[in-house]
Amino acid sequence: MVETSTLHNPGSASFPQFTLLLVCVDTNFKVIRINPPLAALLETNMTEVAGRSVWRDVITGVDGRQIEKRLAALPDDEPGLWFASEVGRADKRRLISWHLVRPRCTAMDQPSMVFSGVDITALMHAEQQRQATAIQAHAIVRTAVDAIIVIDKRGRIESFNPAAEKLFGYSAAQATGQNVSILMPEPYASEHTLYLENYLETGVASIIGIGREVTGRKKDGSLFPMYLSVGEFQLDDGPHFAGIVRDRTEVNRMQAQIIEVSDREKQLIGQDLHDGVGQVLSGAAFLAKALSTRLRRKAPDESAQAEQLAALISSAISQNRQLSRGLQPISDADELPSALEALAMQLEAVSSVNCAVRVRDWPRGMDLNTATHLYRIAQEALNNATKHARATQVEVGLKVAPSGLRLMIRDDGIGLVRSHSRRKGLGLSIMQYRARAIGGRLDIRSTRGNGTTIICKIDHPIGIQGKKSDGKGKKNSKSVKIRKNRYPDEAKTVA
Repeated sequence: MVETSTLHNPGSASFPQFTLLLVCVDTNFKVIRINPPLAALLETNMTEVAGRSVWRDVITGVDGRQIEKRLAALPDDEPGLWFASEVGRADKRRLISWHLVRPRCTAMDQPSMVFSGVDITALMHAEQQRQATAIQAHAIVRTAVDAIIVIDKRGRIESFNPAAEKLFGYSAAQATGQNVSILMPEPYASEHTLYLENYLETGVASIIGIGREVTGRKKDGSLFPMYLSVGEFQLDDGPHFAGIVRDRTEVNRMQAQIIEVSDREKQLIGQDLHDGVGQVLSGAAFLAKALSTRLRRKAPDESAQAEQLAALISSAISQNRQLSRGLQPISDADELPSALEALAMQLEAVSSVNCAVRVRDWPRGMDLNTATHLYRIAQEALNNATKHARATQVEVGLKVAPSGLRLMIRDDGIGLVRSHSRRKGLGLSIMQYRARAIGGRLDIRSTRGNGTTIICKIDHPIGIQGKKSDGKGKKNSKSVKIRKNRYPDEAKTVA
């Protein structure tokens, strides 16, 4: 029941396809006539209500005197006023929005006033449901464990939940209105606006609708790995984007430890194979050859068998050496260039792929752990290029400069198909983990049919202090081309 009249703004809502309810009254607010839709709603007829008070028998539940006073106080240029009331039987009450009109004509045979109304019951129920849903959604966002950030089409932050405040160090008041690029390191911060503009123009997305791991930047400037999934939704003013962020620092730390333990175990097994099994096999090969020599005159047939035995043992030694080398590719960081060269030669030996290796300014005394991870990244990338990308040429580039280190693997294969890149394989994930384990990041650039380029970037001067000089301040290390570059653009090196 509406106890008091409620004024409405005529422009605040529209009522398409609503049935119009009409009441004509005289100057004393006595009913002259009602239209059939209103009669049906009241379950009455015009004869029963004619001459009765409109406030008692038609528009009930409001203070009629108050509405009459409001009407009398209206300026002459105001045609009427708006209010709401409930109409109908007790078990079928409907909420009606009324417009009380003062007609210009004042002839004796014309009604003094007309009430026109529309049923807004369903509209009000929908609004109440919308408000309840909005309150529930707001509560979910505020209590969510993951950071939730909403931005507009220009990248400005509109919503920043408490989990985002805790993760990034900004308060909601500080973040709201700022460009979301404040949460990104360079070069992504500078490129973000251009990316949004390109997406809105072309509809081509590289992250919207796709979850992936990226790097976030906190208020204090520190960087951290985070998993970001972005969704798009439409409002009246255009597209908006909601991002859900989860801190991956601890998960990545554990994954890096698992990889490190795995690599250490591989190295131990490789060393045991080389030093243990290899030595035993070498001793057996020596004895087999000695036995063959002694039996050559006395028992030629047995001597031939001893020769075969020695050959089998030599083959086993070779296989053991290859297996040991695969488990322990380098024992010193200075071996990385030659290890990459050996990897390229092995690739060419077992496939039709041409592989070129180029190294520039490789420093002395680099950390073995860093060198091992770089080797494994290159190894995985080369495997992907031959097994999945169907490449015919691959280039491996390694460059160290004052700004940092770059490892590049580029192929001319079919590229990463979009549907496959969404379901990123274990190999790409491990490469990313290895890059993070040495303080770097992995950049994968690929277009279908145009090959794939994988770049591992370590943006600090790793190993620069380890470079040796000739005592005159000049560096001995120079750009060394390990293998002939078979690419047409032979002058290109790692950026």
